Amino acid sequence: MPSAGEHTTTSRAGSIRREYHMTGVVQGVGFRPFWSALGQDFSVSGIIGNTGNDVYLRLEGTVDDIEAFITHGLAHLPPLAQVTHVEYTQQAATGEFAPGIAVAASTQGEAHHTRTLIPADVALCADCAHDMADPTNRRHQYPFTTCTNCGPRLSIITGLPYDRPRTTLKNFPLCPDCEHEYTDLTNRRYHAQPISCFSCGPRLWWEDSTQTHQAPDNHPASGAVAGADIDDTAPAGLAPWNREESNRIIAHAQKVIARGGIIAVKGIGGFHLLADASNTHTIARLRQLKNRPHKPLAVLVTDLNMARTIVDLDEPTTGQLTHPARPIVLLPQAEHSPLSPLVAPGLDEIGVVLSYNPLYDLLVDRPLVCTSGNPAGEPLCHTNAAARQHLTHMVDGFIFHNRPICVPVEDSVEKPHTPIRRSRGRAPLPIDITGWARTPRIVIGVGGELKNTVCISDHTNAFLSAHIGDMGSMAAHTAWHTALKTLLDSRGLSWDDVDLLVADKHPNYSTTTLATNLSEQRDIPLASVQHHHAHALSLIAEHNHIGAAVIATLDGTGYGDDGTIYGGEILALGNNPADELTRAWHLPRFPLVGGDRAVIHPWRILAGLNHAYHLDLPADCGTATSTPAGPFTIEEEITLVNHQITTRTGTVDTTSLGRLLDGLACLILGLSHQTYEGHAPMLLEAAAHRATPTQRAHAQQWAREPATIVELTHAVVRRQHELHLTPGHPTNNPATHELAHGLHLGLAHIIATHLHQTATEHNTTFLGLTGGSAVNALLSHTIAKHLLEAGLHLHTHQKIPPTDGGLSLGQVTYGLATHTRA
Repeated sequence: MPSAGEHTTTSRAGSIRREYHMTGVVQGVGFRPFWSALGQDFSVSGIIGNTGNDVYLRLEGTVDDIEAFITHGLAHLPPLAQVTHVEYTQQAATGEFAPGIAVAASTQGEAHHTRTLIPADVALCADCAHDMADPTNRRHQYPFTTCTNCGPRLSIITGLPYDRPRTTLKNFPLCPDCEHEYTDLTNRRYHAQPISCFSCGPRLWWEDSTQTHQAPDNHPASGAVAGADIDDTAPAGLAPWNREESNRIIAHAQKVIARGGIIAVKGIGGFHLLADASNTHTIARLRQLKNRPHKPLAVLVTDLNMARTIVDLDEPTTGQLTHPARPIVLLPQAEHSPLSPLVAPGLDEIGVVLSYNPLYDLLVDRPLVCTSGNPAGEPLCHTNAAARQHLTHMVDGFIFHNRPICVPVEDSVEKPHTPIRRSRGRAPLPIDITGWARTPRIVIGVGGELKNTVCISDHTNAFLSAHIGDMGSMAAHTAWHTALKTLLDSRGLSWDDVDLLVADKHPNYSTTTLATNLSEQRDIPLASVQHHHAHALSLIAEHNHIGAAVIATLDGTGYGDDGTIYGGEILALGNNPADELTRAWHLPRFPLVGGDRAVIHPWRILAGLNHAYHLDLPADCGTATSTPAGPFTIEEEITLVNHQITTRTGTVDTTSLGRLLDGLACLILGLSHQTYEGHAPMLLEAAAHRATPTQRAHAQQWAREPATIVELTHAVVRRQHELHLTPGHPTNNPATHELAHGLHLGLAHIIATHLHQTATEHNTTFLGLTGGSAVNALLSHTIAKHLLEAGLHLHTHQKIPPTDGGLSLGQVTYGLATHTRA
């Protein structure tokens, strides 16, 4: 490959020499080839190379020529590149470079502290899609097509600087044709590390779920040490790998799906389970096998035309769907959608994702249910061995390949204006926290118990891991350790460089235990921050705000400073938002009976609301379809629960909006059993959206009057009686839509009023909304509308999820603002 030239030329009059250093997303995105090719159009000469710290450009030419070259280049970077910092030194020209910009071999930086950024995995680009569709192109129908501007990055990188030997393609040497592309300055695949073809690249193979597996399976079932070798070797005795064999495998998989089968496919960041999204019988089987009775499933489509058959699109959401990150986007289901009602039971939104890798482009011939390949509560399977171990009983067959996945990466999930899960295509790209980077401190936020991510600060940026998930298994703990090591390795850091660990204050979170163990083992100070304080800090850090703020933190649960369960708070933060904190308002307390059991059986929450808010509902309200959760009959359980409430035994008080919505979903919809987090609030929001204009007008009349949460719940009960609905009884009566809509209007009005009052009292105009309930579009938009009418702007999350997936950023922010290493 080209390297620094040895040719000597005579410097032109007025020439100087400048050495530029650029940091950011500058590896794995065609950065060096871009500048090398650009040099042909400018009167400059020099070399460009990678180190573990940055990309350097050593240039000679006149000041005007060099500055024109740099200015033009920075304004027209490759699609995936991002420059966060540029600096240069200047000296006399030496005339040592040949004309043009040569690409130097990568070197490890002298400093151990890496400053380059790992790029995210991105979708197949239009040029590569064209190559695949062209029968005359040697990559016609090739399922691993990629180039400088697209394909896997984070999931295959084992080390920096980013070159092929430090990826999971290191055992796939380039064939002469690919080598020619790699070294051709004019080629789109010049210095593109993941490229391959049928002659030299990875291969696919099919395995029935019942056949004998010959591949070596001695690697971990879940999680691997960052950078470690993963053996995903293809079995012996497979048919020769070529286009015909690839097409045969894909055609066979399509037939299995068309017959109602379920298949597991190894994608870019892990395994997916795929099935026909219109086949109700198959989806019912998939739900039973995954123990996922109601949680909505995403749908994979090939293009926008197919997407339009199942969801309604507008220009902004079209842009969101086609972004190189290719997130799952939650959109309104189209009126005549062919999807099975089991795709998203009781909901009107469908999570749709456009095909983002070449294999899926070839495979998807109809809308397919697309769900993570993992057992319930476990991390994503990303090795062939893990898939065989955990998924065989769920599927009729597998499409495997032998390109190892070093870092498992789940799909990102977004609403039109709100990120819900930040992962593939988004992580681990940096979050600018310049305002908080007062000292060069390395802080790690260990995340929460659910929707876990980890985060590390470094200079002016914070880096969040891809989604790890719920922390209730040893496999999740392994994935957590791996994610931390990946972030440290990517920054060239060791544990000795870490100044502080920050955890949640909940004493029973497994992340608290993990952080405590790390602190003791590595002799790193450990701090803790209250759950909702961290949520608030994540929002103001995302907006780079320093100073007073008033933030509504609304979610399901968080260990409070007084030992109760928070989740419906307005926090006033002072000029040092990490230290100066006032809990300015919260929902009125009500008791939870049985902890997590109350969340699963929300009639228990309704019983607590009935007692605390004096709703005068029957003692058995909401239990019509409930089944006993223990050895008692349902009648005995109702008696026991109400006894616990009145005697205050086995209960804990909460101010959680999420729990309030759980209880009121039981009251309004008769939902007595939740099977996934957010089940009840999502059904309530869907019901509210279905309200007719007349129902919305009626809701406006009674929902704007209550000034308190207690008054609002009484208004809901009164209106329920006026509509002749039985409280807590399952019904399909559309009158419930008015109740759900009015509930949202009333909540938004009360919360907006208290936000405004608190902001006035604390003399700030920075108002925000965070927490899991912030993903409720009707609630958040209505709060924002009320504040806008008062001339105030509501800040919401645009980059980081308001859910616990963004908690680790708030923890890091707390650590940056309040602690230094001794």
